Amino acid sequence: MAIYGKPIPKTNVGKLFVSQLTVLREHNKDEELAILNQKNPLWYRPAEWDSSWLDIPSYHPPFSRTQHEDEFVAAVSDPDEPGTTGDLPMVEVQGDWLHVMERAFRARMFSPVRGRVQAAGRKMGHHHPQGVIKEGLIGYVVNIDRLNKGEKV
Repeated sequence: MAIYGKPIPKTNVGKLFVSQLTVLREHNKDEELAILNQKNPLWYRPAEWDSSWLDIPSYHPPFSRTQHEDEFVAAVSDPDEPGTTGDLPMVEVQGDWLHVMERAFRARMFSPVRGRVQAAGRKMGHHHPQGVIKEGLIGYVVNIDRLNKGEKV
């Protein structure tokens, strides 16, 4: 049986993660006032981003997941100094949140044409006879129903 080092947490709450969620929280407070016609509506801008909306490469750095990726590598790469199982959800949850926030921010900046083109491949896959809807989701539920009724899949 292999003997490994004592697990020590390798992850931290991310600075960008906290700053982006704090800015989003403050933005939503302002949006509430705008909905009530007490303030003008403002577009959400990520923390530490003051670039032009035309500067597409600048969209990524405010949502960088480098800290989480480095901490993940530190947690799993050395069996003599391993991280803990808690390290994995720490990097996953924070990284996923930042990723979703970046995708939403990028999508808001799409032109109508770019928005249609970006979704075209996904939509083609959705309508395909072996696509994710017919064979994926519907097929999955049909198979669960068959198994539930004792039928062969």
